[in-house]
Amino acid sequence: MNASVNVAIGKLVAVWRELDSIAIERGRELKAILLAVLTRQHCFLFGVPGLAKSMVLRMVAERILGARYFEALIGKETTADELFVSETRFEETEQGPGKKSVRFINETEGKSAGAHFVLWDEIFKGAGTLLNTGLAFLNERLFHVNGKAQKCPLVSLFAASNELPDPEDGLAALYDRILFRVQSQPIAERQHRIDFTVAQVEKRKRVAMGGEAMPVTATISLDELATLQRAVAMVEFPYSIHEKLFELFVKLGEEGQTMFDRRYGRLPLVLQANALLDGRDTVTVLDFVALEYVLWDDPKDQATVRKVLLEFANPLENEALRCADAVADAVKNALAATDGPAKSRAGTEASSKLKSALAELNRLKTEATAQALPTVRIEELTTKLKTHQKQVLKQCFGIDA
Repeated sequence: MNASVNVAIGKLVAVWRELDSIAIERGRELKAILLAVLTRQHCFLFGVPGLAKSMVLRMVAERILGARYFEALIGKETTADELFVSETRFEETEQGPGKKSVRFINETEGKSAGAHFVLWDEIFKGAGTLLNTGLAFLNERLFHVNGKAQKCPLVSLFAASNELPDPEDGLAALYDRILFRVQSQPIAERQHRIDFTVAQVEKRKRVAMGGEAMPVTATISLDELATLQRAVAMVEFPYSIHEKLFELFVKLGEEGQTMFDRRYGRLPLVLQANALLDGRDTVTVLDFVALEYVLWDDPKDQATVRKVLLEFANPLENEALRCADAVADAVKNALAATDGPAKSRAGTEASSKLKSALAELNRLKTEATAQALPTVRIEELTTKLKTHQKQVLKQCFGIDA
């Protein structure tokens, strides 16, 4: 990689780290958004209201210097003019003595057609006829205004919703054009919940003292981002990875997951972008984990997709996930037990299973390290199980470990 690419990657990673420290348990959303931006594709965040989906998207956009941003909350009554037209004026032209013609001119500056990044919040609450007018905008970056096709500077459209498209609304083509998809979940970890409320108190204090709610320190320019977007295409893609992609296609089919050619053809782009974001100039099977954001239509299929991908990218991580899942019920029972004897039995069972699981995770980490495979997820699972271990000891036996 040349110097300008290295500098730009460093800035993008700094943006990623800053946002990851602010947006608690939103790492998957951030990764998908950054990959979408690198590939000039679009990203959909799906989840119940109140999960800060829109906030995460705004925070990414405001850290890209020189970029124009537009957002709109979409409802059943939203019109195309609200999304694309900032002003309508009319021009009069003399047609001869006593005759004039009047022509209405739509201006698009400040709306979707004039922005680099666009957020359509609650996207699938909009009417199908409205949303389907956006197909050319998403795919070709075109908007027809005043009888002409206008080229738009759009880099990525971000969409957020607490619902999926209704099959009866004819929005399958629009949904397919949004390559990246992430299902947002409520904050799960106890400590992260505490960190979240601490952050809210600190944010309000900063505002009360006249400061910014969330200071922006890490940024990347639009030109530097364009440098990275060009660099994505230059990431080496070994023929063996093409073969692996076909094996993935076959395996997903065996699991009942259909993939059409348009999405299949974009998989190499996702892998190249993930490699670049990881600081590498060649795609490897490790990059297959990034495909979890692009291979599902229905949220219920995500577990199957992740399982298949880990078989390709990091089978040891897959084993670690199975290991952690195997103790989940025992931990849940122990923490829910109330009476003395039952609590003691449940605690003993959970403690024994947690001890065995932690030993297995340690073995898997050692093996992954020896094979130069990532160990971050195994370490995260280890931390999670150690937290559960402390909770069980305190809840069931009154021991503060």
